[in-house]
Amino acid sequence: MNRFFKKVESGINGLLGLMGFAGIAVMTLGVFTRYVLVIPLNWSDEFLRTMFVWSYFIGAAMMVASGGLMRLELLDDFLTSHGHHTAKKVIGIFVELCMVGFFSFMAYYAFQLIHSYILKGTTSSTSNVPAWVLILGMAIGFGLIVILSIRNIIRYLRDTGKADS
Repeated sequence: MNRFFKKVESGINGLLGLMGFAGIAVMTLGVFTRYVLVIPLNWSDEFLRTMFVWSYFIGAAMMVASGGLMRLELLDDFLTSHGHHTAKKVIGIFVELCMVGFFSFMAYYAFQLIHSYILKGTTSSTSNVPAWVLILGMAIGFGLIVILSIRNIIRYLRDTGKADS
């Protein structure tokens, strides 16, 4: 199972790299066409906004996977140095449970919004791209965070000592 998550994380990190490269390429193309050819691209700004949202929320999920989210390291260090491993474990499980609850709620409402946009046929104002495409990146990121937080809880409960790696 650990090997599966490592492959998924590697694939998602590669996808994020590609998204970053595509964003830089489209931004460069937009500047070139707007200021050199004097033909602005109508779709480039919306594409970049969509790429940014997708990258941000999927990247946040990868931060959960690597244990890179903000936490009180001072408290972690204190508990570890004083041998309070059980307290550290309980706090870690509590934090992950809070994340599961919050991001499950957020994913549910993101998918509700996507469903609503699909039913109404809502599109963007500039390029007529379905409006749900932007929200889908958020929903995927929220779903990944829930899955990875559950994985972290399982790691804490198995007491591997590495719920954040």
